[in-house]
Amino acid sequence: MDLKLKPVVRTKDLSESASLLTCGHQLAGLEWSGTFFWFLFEETPELIRDSELFWQGHLTGDLKSFSQNLRFLKDRIHRGSTQGGNVDGKQNQKYRTRRF
Repeated sequence: MDLKLKPVVRTKDLSESASLLTCGHQLAGLEWSGTFFWFLFEETPELIRDSELFWQGHLTGDLKSFSQNLRFLKDRIHRGSTQGGNVDGKQNQKYRTRRF
């Protein structure tokens, strides 16, 4: 069994998170900080590149998918806020976090 923690990137930007989902990156989870949610993504070179492209204004993608992913994330936030801030009901211990 591999006990090594997977590195994860944390962002609190809703648009960046929806963009990363649109590019095909998987949401690893949500983390409540007390006043907002962090969106967690497994750290890969592709995710780092896409995040940088997003902030430079050069990331492109399907706008319909972006809109659907935005609604998906808002739903996850709402469900989390009605469950005491923890969407999955427990802390996700298989990821090591890195903030941008």
